[in-house]
Amino acid sequence: MPEHSPAPPHGHRSLWETARGALHRLRGRTARTARASEHVMVRLSGEITAKNAESVSKDLLDALATHPRVLEVDLQRVTYMNSDGGQAFLSMLRQARLHGTRIIVTHTSTNASITFQRLGLTQLLDIHEEGAPENGTPDGQSP
Repeated sequence: MPEHSPAPPHGHRSLWETARGALHRLRGRTARTARASEHVMVRLSGEITAKNAESVSKDLLDALATHPRVLEVDLQRVTYMNSDGGQAFLSMLRQARLHGTRIIVTHTSTNASITFQRLGLTQLLDIHEEGAPENGTPDGQSP
């Protein structure tokens, strides 16, 4: 983050404050947010279940509050996700559609892929077992 970042508009938290708050709330699992121009990445870890689905949903919505063109959700360190936990992605998808944000989910495990399939989210999310395509587009070209 640059030393002289502009102050966030009144009533809005900076990206650092949002990320710091998210890390504090997560305790047993972590979510880290990184922003590079119009591409925001959220790295989730641990289990995503009914116990923490609301918290995960809030973290994802906080990342969307920056109105990125692409939001990448990295699941590489997610150890387990059930259908209740997968529900956390629904409110994120609704908000993303309002702002025209593309959602890319990377490093999905077999468990996470099956969960997304059961919830009918595979047609709404751009899911990759590995990392995201370069520039966040399927063909690697700029959007």
